[in-house]
Amino acid sequence: MEECRKIYISIMNAISKISLAAFLFLAVQFSFAGESFILVKFGFRMGLGMSHFHNHVLELDPSLAYSAGAVAQIDLNDRLSISPELQYSVYNANSKKVSKVDNDFDILNEVGVELHALELPLLARYNFGNIYAEAGPQFGWNRYSKLYRNADYRSPELNPFAFGIAAGLGTDSYGILLLGVRGYYSILEYAKDAKGIPWSFQAGLSAFLF
Repeated sequence: MEECRKIYISIMNAISKISLAAFLFLAVQFSFAGESFILVKFGFRMGLGMSHFHNHVLELDPSLAYSAGAVAQIDLNDRLSISPELQYSVYNANSKKVSKVDNDFDILNEVGVELHALELPLLARYNFGNIYAEAGPQFGWNRYSKLYRNADYRSPELNPFAFGIAAGLGTDSYGILLLGVRGYYSILEYAKDAKGIPWSFQAGLSAFLF
């Protein structure tokens, strides 16, 4: 518990420094903007792909992951923008084994894990014409999880705070539609006893409505 508390305090200190740096950066951009116009856009984002849990107590294979939520984009200039997002994500991983028997039915053994999280990616995005690259920290709050082995379902004790790095690339259609791929890798275990470190790789669509 004491070790988790120290990790949490160090992460919060890092978040404070990152937030301060971001604030100072935006303040400088606004102060030097002069007559230029800094555009702020809002919309939604959806993602679909696969996820896994590195170093989990269960032997698992990658499975379905998906996310959905709101997105904003602050265009600092023609190339560089900052994009904060708020999304709800579901990560899955499971493993199935079939045992042959002499009758008409096979024995199916299944284990898996499901994790729900509320997440806040904060990404810097740079445009190379119609191609963009993005990267930044992703903060999150683990809301719900279950482990199962056949019909035996259990709920692990969650580490509430999640933190990792997100990065991706894709195509930008007139600043309205972004279609790309994004990877996320956590640096924290999602549960105290499961020891799983989640990661995901998803294709995503962002649409700016206004």
